[in-house]
Amino acid sequence: MSFDALSLKLLTLEIKNEITGRTIDKIMQHRDGEFAFILRNESGPSIMLISINPNFAAFFHTTEYKINFMSTPSNYQILLKKHLEGARVKDIKNIHSDRILALYLSAKDSFSERDYILFFEFMGKHSNSFLYSGSGEIDYLCSEKVLGALNFSHNLCEFIKHPQKRDITEIRSEHDADRAIENACDAGELIKQYNGLSPFLCKAIQMRPRGRALFEIGLIFSSPGLRAFNDHLETRRGDKNSIFNIYDTSIYSSISEDGKVKRFAYPFNILPAGRLCSKDACGSLNECYARFYISRDWQFITSKLKGKISKLKDIAARKKEGFESDLKESAGYKKYSDYGHIIISALNDIKSGGSDIKASRITIGGVEIPLDARFLISDNAGRYFKISKRLKAKNEYCKNIIFKLDNIIARIEECMAKLDEGADFFSAAFCAAVEKDIISIAGELIYEKRARKKFLCEFAGELKIFKSCAAKKGRGGGAPQDESPDESTAAAGAASKYYRLFTSEEGFLIYVGRSDAGNDYILSKIAGQQDYWLHVKDFKGPSVILKTPKNSDAEAVERAVEEASLYAAYYSQGRTATKIFVSCAMRKYVKKIKRAAGKVTFTNETTLLVDINKLEKKFGAA
Repeated sequence: MSFDALSLKLLTLEIKNEITGRTIDKIMQHRDGEFAFILRNESGPSIMLISINPNFAAFFHTTEYKINFMSTPSNYQILLKKHLEGARVKDIKNIHSDRILALYLSAKDSFSERDYILFFEFMGKHSNSFLYSGSGEIDYLCSEKVLGALNFSHNLCEFIKHPQKRDITEIRSEHDADRAIENACDAGELIKQYNGLSPFLCKAIQMRPRGRALFEIGLIFSSPGLRAFNDHLETRRGDKNSIFNIYDTSIYSSISEDGKVKRFAYPFNILPAGRLCSKDACGSLNECYARFYISRDWQFITSKLKGKISKLKDIAARKKEGFESDLKESAGYKKYSDYGHIIISALNDIKSGGSDIKASRITIGGVEIPLDARFLISDNAGRYFKISKRLKAKNEYCKNIIFKLDNIIARIEECMAKLDEGADFFSAAFCAAVEKDIISIAGELIYEKRARKKFLCEFAGELKIFKSCAAKKGRGGGAPQDESPDESTAAAGAASKYYRLFTSEEGFLIYVGRSDAGNDYILSKIAGQQDYWLHVKDFKGPSVILKTPKNSDAEAVERAVEEASLYAAYYSQGRTATKIFVSCAMRKYVKKIKRAAGKVTFTNETTLLVDINKLEKKFGAA
């Protein structure tokens, strides 16, 4: 298992500053043991994923990627939603240098503030998670304060309070490391004695002087923050005998002894040259796991869709096998035609000799011809011509059907090959083309109406999940074709169904609602209390939100508000008016009207007169 305690420690160091202070907006369970936390702060939403699934352990935080999670709720996920949605992340720790992660959270309600600790244990098939009420020291955990667990046990706290192995941070010098190695017979004994070690890590130790490598691993686990770790890395990286010299956060592909290719993410390059198949370097271990998980998630999603498509391939293959058998049987049609011609050529001699009788076989010109004893020899000639004609027609039919089935199989394999090419290839047009092609193929292969309908319903369900996951949040992409050219300056996520997203000349984000639902979305989900809301006066138009970070320069904000008013005017029905006024108010003075989509009331507003010249210069003449 490449996800060991050291990987978890480095991920904790990299992610800690990114998530501390963020608020948990939503909690979802993607699949068994995979929990997604949608976090939010002033800079926008982000995703933290924690997977204790035995088949794929992972932990990462990303603002770069959008992952559409399949909701598979459980009782434990509902418990987490109840207590932790709206909670603020205070701290994150790696416990006892082991594969145990603790999230320290604080949740406020109308009456009080409560502290929680959310534990995750990455222990393979023994993985677990539980929620603890309180924020006391780890050594004083009380089982009565456990609110719930993924897999409940009475000794949940005992395992964390009293670790069975020594902490590797106890090794504070190379002398301590050498003594630990002397007391252990081999790497397996070291793993049994100390938390923090794994078979993967022991491979790294064996590639360097063992005592020094073990001491440096202890240094990593002792690092209080990412800066301290980076200091160790910069100081020791140039030393060939240091384990830091092979520090290389990448996604590796290795060839096992049985010839299979295995992919994994790891902070150290521990593979010998002969075993290394490929390496995809990343800037950090967090990025490695984000990319690795998304790639693996796509494989999981596409595998289900490919499973449905492969059913059609199996049906086509079975049909082809049957027709190939018929083709083989009908391949001798010329033989029966020859039998008929031989009999006809000798028919005058047979009739003149009075030998046109019923017989089981006859020899003509040295060729022995089997006959049907129920008929005369002359009648057998006509029978052979009929058999030849029927088999020839069958042979031609089988050839045509096999050709069609080969084309169908090729189309199916092409669809499956495209699914293997990766998430960057997928688009709405691709999904529509696949759907159209599979419906056409199913109509050609499955003749029974009920069976065809059942297959298409199952395929539509998998394709719906696939479509929902095909939308990827890109950065730096070109402007959508149906937008104004200026949208090429938009920040990430411009192609949202709720809003258009732009970046002002001052660097502020400007959100423009696409519809009434989009106006409600940006007002309730995106706008902060200190942000600005704008709307054109006397005309129908979108709501516009200007995001203003704390401590922004007042003059820069004023210029950004003026630029945001241009967007409010341009996307309204009054863009061709000679005078356009825009209302502007801070979000805290804007209130949504209940049961009226897109409608708001506001106070303390300022009215801005849009400069028509600037509007035409920015967007062109209407």
